[in-house]
Amino acid sequence: MTAAAPAAGQAERLRDEMLHLLDRGLKTAPAGTSAAEDLAAEARWWEVERLPDLAASVRRAFAARRLLLAAPDRRTWRDSLSYIGDADPADLTVSEHEYERSDIALRDDHPLAAPYPWAAGRDVGLTVRYTGSGMAAITAWYLALAKLTTDVTVVTNTLYYETETLFELCPAAHVRVEPRADRDGFLRRLRTASGPVVAFLDSCQPFGDAAMVREVLARGDEPGPLAVVWDNACAPIAADPCPGGWTGVPLVLLRSHHKLDELGLELATLGSAAVATPPGMDEPRRAHAEGLRDLLPRVLSVAGGHATAAALRTMDRYGLPDPALTARANAATLAANRAGGRALRAALDGARGCLVQEYEHGCFVNVRLTGLRPRLGNPALDLVIRRAAADAAAEGLAVWRSGSFGFHYTALSGWAVASHDVESLGHGAHTVLRVCFGGHDDDVAAAVARLVARHVRELAPAAGTPA
Repeated sequence: MTAAAPAAGQAERLRDEMLHLLDRGLKTAPAGTSAAEDLAAEARWWEVERLPDLAASVRRAFAARRLLLAAPDRRTWRDSLSYIGDADPADLTVSEHEYERSDIALRDDHPLAAPYPWAAGRDVGLTVRYTGSGMAAITAWYLALAKLTTDVTVVTNTLYYETETLFELCPAAHVRVEPRADRDGFLRRLRTASGPVVAFLDSCQPFGDAAMVREVLARGDEPGPLAVVWDNACAPIAADPCPGGWTGVPLVLLRSHHKLDELGLELATLGSAAVATPPGMDEPRRAHAEGLRDLLPRVLSVAGGHATAAALRTMDRYGLPDPALTARANAATLAANRAGGRALRAALDGARGCLVQEYEHGCFVNVRLTGLRPRLGNPALDLVIRRAAADAAAEGLAVWRSGSFGFHYTALSGWAVASHDVESLGHGAHTVLRVCFGGHDDDVAAAVARLVARHVRELAPAAGTPA
């Protein structure tokens, strides 16, 4: 099977996205340069040409990405060096700062100053600090929390590996982090914790979506949480986490903009930490929110965690996140992972030692190879990934080894889970295959799922093999 016919919708989405980026690049590239000529030629190609299969189109898009990143920008920006001999700041676009580690000030009228569309028109205060990455935002929040509080319990759902590692490497005696693997246990612990409690929800894990954030915020009466913190890297930026009539409890948003906000192309490494404050906060919550607002830029400054002007400049140059294109791309990713997850579950039905795990966020699907011990599982899984990618190429399907998501190819990656991890789900040490379905049409997602399942079934006889 080739992906040409069923990928028609996806091909048009890819074309629209590339033309948007190339058009933005042309508007800011110095006229008459080879870079401008290359961008113009690439834009003409995307306007009229079609490649025979999806994989070839995605490879062409990545080649265009290199052009976009290499193209010079004729605008000037104020940074620690541009003051030298900068006689005309009239074309200052987004940022202004005098020292490389200081905060970057965004113009109030720029879209990046208010990245969350759901906040518009609400009686909500929103302060956004851009950071060098999503983990820089999480780290800055954690250090600020440790400084602000003398005794606090942070109740979380299961955590992404890097966040879990941060809490383990930087323990604070007065900050107790308590993960809960089930939704009811999470809510129960929020209600029963003695002393101040903060709710932390990780969007890439079970019950970490906007609906759960809304539910926790809606329970804002005493003795509710001091604040709700949402790592929303796996949620669309337009996903509204606030219930109607939201009052009382501040919301902290920690985000990596690297994938879902950049059409999956990862053009700039960028994160943010935002503090959103509703009306009706009592004094402890108001003081906590104000303390975070004051401390976050200080922590980021001394740790070198602020966003670079270059990253924000790239986002501004290419108009990211573009409201319409980003929303459409995110919806396509969600739909593809739901369709791919269903097909993967059906194709692996009855396969020994294979547990398909889908998530609310729809960025990826995990296949837990519960009988495959990590020591034996990783080399075997590497071979499966390589073979699946090779077979996909022969069928015109875009499947590669990668840990990314949000673009137009399916990414395969794998790792080991230790028996003591919450994520082991009671299965002991095992191996995980992550399948990040790209923004495929349903037929393509199903075809990719069947191909991956065919190779995963090769591992089924190894289930239960001793490590």
